[in-house]
Amino acid sequence: MKIPAAQYGDILCVNSAGLADAAIRWWTDSTVNHVACCIGNNEIIDATPFRGVRRRSIMEESEGNTWQLLRLKAQFNSMLSPGREKLSATWLAAQQGKGYDYLGIFGFPLDKDIHDSHRYVCSRLAYVWQLKRGIPVIERTPAGLVSPQGVFGSSLFEIIDEHRN
Repeated sequence: MKIPAAQYGDILCVNSAGLADAAIRWWTDSTVNHVACCIGNNEIIDATPFRGVRRRSIMEESEGNTWQLLRLKAQFNSMLSPGREKLSATWLAAQQGKGYDYLGIFGFPLDKDIHDSHRYVCSRLAYVWQLKRGIPVIERTPAGLVSPQGVFGSSLFEIIDEHRN
């Protein structure tokens, strides 16, 4: 299996086959169940149940799964600035060790933003990180929710690589 050629700022969108993964897709009305923030050097930072926000190898998340790698479309590169990129990298690194937002995941079936501001689900972590970069990935829903599909379906990104099982 090839390792995605991810760069800082890319988003890895994953579709896993587990029962919990299927529940996430159903609860969030998504075609993908997980998104991860690519930070370069074949590493990601993401939020997962039981482990919270952590840095790890992109291979650990992509191996055995169907995935798509998203990159900001070239016409939107003017939204980026070196200063914001540095601040966003610092912010993302500082989120490591924070817990998983179990309360927030229940907001999806209730259609209500009930997240814990000190914890994250994967899609909210990616959404806030992109905002810190100056990229308004999506307009949030009226309930304030950001699903994996909201990130995956953003018109600002294009699929540059993918693997299907």
